[in-house]
Amino acid sequence: MNMIKALLLDADGVVIKKHDYFSNRYKKNFGRSLNDDGITNFFRNDYKKTAAGKADLKELLRGRLDSRSWNGTVDDLLKYWFEGERELDDEILTVVKSLKSKGVNCYLVSDNEKYRADYLLNKVGIKRYFDDTFFSCFVGYTKSEPDFFKAVIKKLKLKPEEIDYWDDDPKNVEVAKSVGINGKVYKDFTEFKEGVQKGIKMKRLFLTSSLKRVAKDIVKYIENYKGMKLAFITTAGEFETGNKQWQKEDIDALVQVGFKVFDYTITGKTDERIKSDLNDVDVICFSGGNPFYLLEKIQKSNCAEVIRDLVLKGKIYIGISAGSEIAGPDIYSIYSKGDVRKAPNLKGYKGLGLVDFIIFPHWGKKDFEHVYFGFRLKHAYTTNDKIILLTNYQYVRVEDDMYKIEEVEK
Repeated sequence: MNMIKALLLDADGVVIKKHDYFSNRYKKNFGRSLNDDGITNFFRNDYKKTAAGKADLKELLRGRLDSRSWNGTVDDLLKYWFEGERELDDEILTVVKSLKSKGVNCYLVSDNEKYRADYLLNKVGIKRYFDDTFFSCFVGYTKSEPDFFKAVIKKLKLKPEEIDYWDDDPKNVEVAKSVGINGKVYKDFTEFKEGVQKGIKMKRLFLTSSLKRVAKDIVKYIENYKGMKLAFITTAGEFETGNKQWQKEDIDALVQVGFKVFDYTITGKTDERIKSDLNDVDVICFSGGNPFYLLEKIQKSNCAEVIRDLVLKGKIYIGISAGSEIAGPDIYSIYSKGDVRKAPNLKGYKGLGLVDFIIFPHWGKKDFEHVYFGFRLKHAYTTNDKIILLTNYQYVRVEDDMYKIEEVEK
């Protein structure tokens, strides 16, 4: 199944709230109709030429206005029309914003002539919500023609099946489908939101203190996890000596549930190399160790944006201890002189920013009692941070903006 990389949204009836035709509004407002043999017939026929960019709306309208039905100028008529059909749907735009944050490009597609296109783009400011816009008057074809959608596909440089398109006109949807685009009829917001989410990969994280006791519970929330390729990033523990039993236990836990695990480090690699290496994995797992040393290596390789981008586009992130700590906005609240000495070239404490809270791992474990009561809690005792104290029997499950502390039986 191809995951959606681009979303096309119709303007009138989807992004712009449904409205009555301005000729009907005019009759309601002024108690009389625009003359049938003039303006109304014009919109049924010659207007299509302006929508395709083959004629000028103002020039065609001049001479057609009847003073009995419209006393103003052509500009007055367009102003009345445009201002009555400009209300944006905030719910739709909220979905657009969310999708863009996940790496899905969003585009507006619309059958409109150049004056209304300019009004929507610059007066309403609709362009600021989208990566780009496709108005029929600029494309040279309307949405009733396959060439319109072929032009869009060519510009986006995507496969048609990687594009979702929503329009409240079933005829336009069928035209889009004829060139391979996933065309869908817009009926209501609830159906739209549910339909879009099916084709979009969400941000998923599992933040732990240790995997030994929670790995079997985590996979309950991952479909088809057996055989998934998992990069076990050992960077945080590189400076550690000894047999690193804690690390072996985490790897064993992952292997036992069915992941295909391979060791990996970001040390000494460029951001491009890391992006290439991790692009074909299903799960990115940052192991435990020294979070300051790990962050220093992330900074040196300049790969923070790479990791964020991969996760936002659907790679599963598993953090273990230090790997959970760096997932937050920063790691200053877990500061300790001993740990920081292992990262002499550290430049600031900004984390990956995948979540808006900070994990304090191994809470309640005897080995870490001196860490917390010796200095960490006193150092972190401010109102600046959102902190979660996490035992070895708990983990935080994150799905997009939702997060929940899960607990396994002891």
